[in-house]
Amino acid sequence: MLFDVAAEVGEPGADGLHGVAQPLLVDAQLMGPVAYLLQARGVEELAGLPFRLHSRRAWASASRTSFQPLERVSTTAGAPFGKSMAAKNSVAVTPLLAQPSHFAFPRAVIDRGGILVNQRAQRFADESEPSLALALAVRAQPGRVAYLIFDEQVAAAVGAHDPFFQRVVLPRTGRRAGSPKMLAKQLELPESALAPMLESYHAGLAADPFGRKGGVPLAEPFYGVRVTGARRTTLGGLAVDPQARVLDGSGNVITGLYAAGGAATSLAGDGTDTALAGIDALSALGLGRLAALSLAPVADEG
Repeated sequence: MLFDVAAEVGEPGADGLHGVAQPLLVDAQLMGPVAYLLQARGVEELAGLPFRLHSRRAWASASRTSFQPLERVSTTAGAPFGKSMAAKNSVAVTPLLAQPSHFAFPRAVIDRGGILVNQRAQRFADESEPSLALALAVRAQPGRVAYLIFDEQVAAAVGAHDPFFQRVVLPRTGRRAGSPKMLAKQLELPESALAPMLESYHAGLAADPFGRKGGVPLAEPFYGVRVTGARRTTLGGLAVDPQARVLDGSGNVITGLYAAGGAATSLAGDGTDTALAGIDALSALGLGRLAALSLAPVADEG
């Protein structure tokens, strides 16, 4: 969210209040598509990945909104937003966006032993690859989808540390079956191909043909979910100082302009594998509080 304080303290705003920050963008989620429009041009590797917001309501709202590239938008003081952008190449990517629910499966499912197969029930990549490489590999498969296969032990291990996965994501997206044949039937994969693939995978764990290290055998019962690769959110945004004040392209404070949440740059660095879970919420809460503390004296003076 962006806040623009009245240029002259005490000047009444449209609502009659004095010296109160007025929001320029009231929906922080909408900043995602704005930043996406600005950033996508400079990150050619991401061109093959669709962009997904966390909620369909937010995407619908964004789709109905006319945005200008930030380079063309200026503050009341004439400072262009575009020159204030930081971490333009920082994007959260997932190779495990469940279809059609759009829940992002945690990477821990693969780290614990999950594997990916295509519509022919064949593996196609080293599942331990970085998120961007794996997401692009998934999108290169027939139908631009893959199928994440794991077992009860993997599900229990991930769920023990991730209650949201255990109580929401897995029940709403996963298919459970007592045998490879039954799982293939539920996922509409070739029933005669999934079981031999698993046998071959288990036999080759010591020297995986795709170079994966640390793979583990999977045992009945199995889980499966259809996934695709996608951009979850952009993490770049307006550069801010320790008081959440927006900085211009030269690093100078733009007087009266504050940014928090999706409008401000994330704490993650450039790249697609730099974001930690929850970092966006931490940044939003922290910068929001810093902005409020900085604005308090202004409100008192008004």
